[in-house]
Amino acid sequence: MAKLVDSLGQLKLVNLPTTVAELMLEHPGFAIAPVDELRETRRITAMRADDVLLGRKVYLLVPVDKVNSRLTDLQMAAIDSIVCSCNGKVGGRTRGGSKISPDLEANNGLDGQSLEDLVKDLSGKCTGLTGQRKRFCKVWEPVLEPILEGC
Repeated sequence: MAKLVDSLGQLKLVNLPTTVAELMLEHPGFAIAPVDELRETRRITAMRADDVLLGRKVYLLVPVDKVNSRLTDLQMAAIDSIVCSCNGKVGGRTRGGSKISPDLEANNGLDGQSLEDLVKDLSGKCTGLTGQRKRFCKVWEPVLEPILEGC
């Protein structure tokens, strides 16, 4: 089973084998990004449509217009807290053996903002479709002159 976090911050379990294309058909206007790559590069990289989801991994559903954008520290903290809640690691021991308090982990450096606000900020005001992009490039229109044929 793979874990998918949607744009509202809700966790969904996905049966395997599932391709990214199947999930993109269920959620039009959204792309799938692996959380492992988000942590390494701090950029939202979309998976290819023919990629297969791997078991025991966490994936994030992001709007298409946010692909290749850079994540802020607050957005990374929100993603980390979502992933920690997905893994069920609230109030346990870390690898070093130190005890983690659930109160300290709940704050997780979010500067007083709620987790839902940060996830909504990450997803933007997306309704599932990409927004209109305004471009100021001039469209080439050929000048058509009449061809006079003499009889």
